[in-house]
Amino acid sequence: MKRITLLLVAVMVVSCGKGTVEKPKHLLSEDEMANIIYDINMVQALRSMQSQAMPDNNVVAKQYIYKKYKIDSLDLAQNNAWYATDMENYEKIHKKASERVQKEMDALKSSKDTVLPSKQFKQGSAKANLKAKRDSLRQAALEKQKAVQK
Repeated sequence: MKRITLLLVAVMVVSCGKGTVEKPKHLLSEDEMANIIYDINMVQALRSMQSQAMPDNNVVAKQYIYKKYKIDSLDLAQNNAWYATDMENYEKIHKKASERVQKEMDALKSSKDTVLPSKQFKQGSAKANLKAKRDSLRQAALEKQKAVQK
């Protein structure tokens, strides 16, 4: 779905332009563009999985990308438009980023397989922790109720 959306945006950028797109003053290499696209995908995944992680750590996604690659929004937009004019090349860049995401996912899946027994143990202890928390909350509520009655 993301690819389709991205391709539609790229086609719109190319078709709405006045003729050809000028080469950006700060042209990023194909590898840099692939890395930026990868990082954007990772930031989007983090937002969808743990929506509070970035605000809790005072991280602004766009600023993180700009600072990491020493670019600004104009540089990114111009480079995106520049690479979008050559759809075959643009698709290769996105494919590099997608393959990198897939490698990360595969690595995580294989590491989950090796950690599974300890994960089951942690789930058991998580239930015990939850019960202990409930008990402590009940105890605190009882103590508060006794204090109010006195």
